[in-house]
Amino acid sequence: MSQPAGPLVEKFGTNIQIYNDSHLHKHHKAMAGTTSAETHFRLVIVSNEFEGTRQIQRHRIVNQLLKDELAREGGIHALQIKALTPEEEDKRAAQE
Repeated sequence: MSQPAGPLVEKFGTNIQIYNDSHLHKHHKAMAGTTSAETHFRLVIVSNEFEGTRQIQRHRIVNQLLKDELAREGGIHALQIKALTPEEEDKRAAQE
């Protein structure tokens, strides 16, 4: 997901973590015959862009940025999104 990450970096800057979890799903029946080895991703994005927005709105923003990759045959099959403001990330980190 190196090229698809471009729109994310353009919108949110560099505070983005991308985890490729495809290897955890390669033996699933739904993945039989897929043309890509990179299908399952987990994103953690921390940005001021999320201030004043609900989680569903944040997910819609991210999905819109990745719409081409999500629609492409052999593209992203599954996407987990954790979209946080810097304040929310600080609280989360303090709890760990």
